[in-house]
Amino acid sequence: MVQSSGTNPYVQLSASLVRVLSRLRDLHPDATITQAMCLFLIAGRPGIAQRDLYRLMDATDSAASRIVAMLSDIGSRNTPGLDLVSMEVNPQDRREKHLALTHKGRRLMDDILTDLKRLS
Repeated sequence: MVQSSGTNPYVQLSASLVRVLSRLRDLHPDATITQAMCLFLIAGRPGIAQRDLYRLMDATDSAASRIVAMLSDIGSRNTPGLDLVSMEVNPQDRREKHLALTHKGRRLMDDILTDLKRLS
């Protein structure tokens, strides 16, 4: 049985989430939920240490490193990076990198925020 939008509490939420994920898919057709989670965590915690991000994501270093590379300007062997995230080496501990949104990443998050406000 299909519910009408007036009685289904998930209609608006679904529309918002689909719009958000569509923006990411527009940037990269193979974008994943994990990449989106990573981007949102960095947006919410500018300057987060890469290792702390990995812990929050509960991901292995290698898997999370590939995701961050794809979100940054590094990319992978066959795919250019999205340039949404910047990595800055901590001058006191060169093994540590801090992550933040690039201008392009902030613009994307602003667009996502606008979409979510419009649909709410």
